[in-house]
Amino acid sequence: MANDEWATPRWIVDWVSDHTIGGPISTDVAASSDNHVVDRWFGEGGEHEDGLAAKWEGKCWMNPPYSNPLPWVQKAIDESKEIGTSVTALLPMDFSTKWGRLAWENATDIIILNPRVAFIDPATKLPVKGNNKGSIIVFFSHWGRQSDFGRVYMADISNDTMDVLP
Repeated sequence: MANDEWATPRWIVDWVSDHTIGGPISTDVAASSDNHVVDRWFGEGGEHEDGLAAKWEGKCWMNPPYSNPLPWVQKAIDESKEIGTSVTALLPMDFSTKWGRLAWENATDIIILNPRVAFIDPATKLPVKGNNKGSIIVFFSHWGRQSDFGRVYMADISNDTMDVLP
């Protein structure tokens, strides 16, 4: 999937807000006016034009540009460790990369999503089929574990819901 502007399906963000510690997501740190998932966002048209330069606070959502997630993953790790920010990231499932290893080594929880996520085209507001990679949700949190399921677990998302598998 090459389009860095595709948006996260709303139901994924709602599930994360409802099923993790710390209440609803307060800030979308890697967004634009076309794809932000909460009212406060960093990126084009948002509170800060550059999410990497902004201070992240509270409970943050991150669907970074898949063309270069490394600086975003590093920022999520730094912000969670240094100032206690909780960051939930939607990332491609690829642990063979530097950013993938950093995510694996620093995550409090990882959810493997199956089948592949149909992201939202910001122009049409419709799901885009044909994502060429699997996705994971990675939690970076000073609160520690986000679930009772285990550090790494799988979720069935075939019905636009997230059912955690045993």
